[in-house]
Amino acid sequence: MSMPDKAIGKIPVPLVDELKKGTNYFFGIGINTYENFNKLFNARKDVEDIANVLIENYYFERKNVLLLSDQQATKENIIDELDDLGKKLKPDDRLLIYYSGHGHLEGKRGFWIPVNAIRDKVSSYISSADVRDIIQSINARHILLISDSCFSASLLVRDTTRDINATLLDWERNPSRWVFISGKGVVSDGDKGTNSPFAKGILKHLNQNDAEALNIVRLADRVTQEVGFNYEQKAEITPLFQSGHEGGQFIFFKKQTERDDWHNAVIINTEAAYSNYLEKYTGGAYVDEAYLKLNEVGDNNEWKKAAWLDSAYAYRIYLRKYPNGIHQNDAKAKIKEIENDADEAARLEKIEADKIETARIAKLKADEEAERLASIEADKIEAARIAKLKADELNARIERERLAKIEVDRIAKLKTDEAAARLEGERLVKPQPQIVYPDTSLKKNRMPIYIGGGVLVVLIFNILYLSGVGGTTSGTTVTMPTQQTDNPGQAQQNKYPAASQPVQEYKSETPATQPPKKDNDAQANVDKLARQKQKDVEASRIAKQRAQDNADEAAAAQAAESNKNQQIQADKANAKKYLKSALAYIDAGEKLYAISDLSKAYNLSNISGTTKKFIKSAIDYISANELAYAKSDVNSALDSNY
Repeated sequence: MSMPDKAIGKIPVPLVDELKKGTNYFFGIGINTYENFNKLFNARKDVEDIANVLIENYYFERKNVLLLSDQQATKENIIDELDDLGKKLKPDDRLLIYYSGHGHLEGKRGFWIPVNAIRDKVSSYISSADVRDIIQSINARHILLISDSCFSASLLVRDTTRDINATLLDWERNPSRWVFISGKGVVSDGDKGTNSPFAKGILKHLNQNDAEALNIVRLADRVTQEVGFNYEQKAEITPLFQSGHEGGQFIFFKKQTERDDWHNAVIINTEAAYSNYLEKYTGGAYVDEAYLKLNEVGDNNEWKKAAWLDSAYAYRIYLRKYPNGIHQNDAKAKIKEIENDADEAARLEKIEADKIETARIAKLKADEEAERLASIEADKIEAARIAKLKADELNARIERERLAKIEVDRIAKLKTDEAAARLEGERLVKPQPQIVYPDTSLKKNRMPIYIGGGVLVVLIFNILYLSGVGGTTSGTTVTMPTQQTDNPGQAQQNKYPAASQPVQEYKSETPATQPPKKDNDAQANVDKLARQKQKDVEASRIAKQRAQDNADEAAAAQAAESNKNQQIQADKANAKKYLKSALAYIDAGEKLYAISDLSKAYNLSNISGTTKKFIKSAIDYISANELAYAKSDVNSALDSNY
């Protein structure tokens, strides 16, 4: 049993618009005559026949069809043309690549054999991986690769699934990369002068197709089934491996005749469909009928619009556009009926206007009352804020005075300690009374003189003895001279030789009253006390500065907290005002004003999430004209303490 054919059907209007965005390109490669491989019979003819069918029956223009045959199909030309297509194609374009020629399998790698390939030299072939890489770099919406060669299975993806529930529009809009191969192993080239079995199946179903749109999966299913029944090869189709496939399909859209377009316009039966037909076929066979249909559809559409508005103005517009329209009598009757009821309408309009004015006045009064209450509330908040600021200022002043008194007491104590230290220092450095002891230095200084004199006398006597003074050696008597003096005492004193005279003593130049060592220690203590005083003064200054900084920070924090509380109270007062105003507008039926006030309340910064939830719900109810539910949510918002 064949699968249901979901691909066949009329093209939806949105899909027609999609088709206008892109261009169809065909790149065919067909090689019969090889330089180093066996010749083929039908490869070139297959590619040319496929190209002709696409040009004649489908939306492929000859200028966008490129064929490389036999000697043109070198490896360099094939790769260069693919690169050029990659640069030319736009994101909405579609590309069909058809290769018919020899193929080769080396391990798990598949290859196309270009016309100038060298046997057993893989580097002269075109690998399936190279083809995938080039296709992956082409920025097109749909790319379909059809390969009618041996060993093309390396291009396939394993274990893929198809979304059979997708629509034709989904397949066209979603990018796709499909590969359709003639078989996994050796495939047939067909009888000489005909087509290969694979190409024959494709040509048959493209020619016999009556549907406006045929997707590649459906075409492949038909060809695969037919080839498998008659030849020992199995065609397969899957998304191209790692190339950007996103679930779409390449779709063959068949060219439509004027009759087909007219038939589609009648089925769609809209002003746009008939207008499109008239634009495409200005002198077509169905032009007169198209104008009649266009007028009829426009007449019915305008009447539906007038009936929906149901006003004299709308019916007059209808008669102005279609004075002899299908519904002209009904339109005139409706206008007469409405004009007869003009007085009643005026009365109802006046009642409605009175209601609106009453609601407006009620809203103004409500706004004034809300503003008055908000002003009173704001005055209370401001008075409380000022009182708190004064209290904070008084507390800060008392704290500063307390800290200043502590600082004064500390400085007074430092001064007292400094005076005591100064007195102690002066006492320590004051000169002490000098005690005079008997001077024994003369006796001490005379002792060496006496000893020296004695030694000198002994020496003189020895000299005299040796020279005969004390003996009989020379017979000469020497008399020691003596100095005469009028002072007997002095004479007695000078009886010693000059060398043995007492030495005159000299007083030392060192002051008699040298300060003791502990005077230096006292000065060091004074310096130490002075340095300690400086440290204490600096520490006091730092402590005072820190106390002032702490007091300033505390005052700033209190002011910030006070401002925050004031803002919260102000937002609550404004929320109450807006919510009450919104209630008044809802009662008056003024939905836009009510939504405006609710939006103002919703945008206040210090409003709770619960309140905002009720406000949002009330706005939604007002938009849906459910005013009773809206009032309920507004009242809930008022009860939520904002």
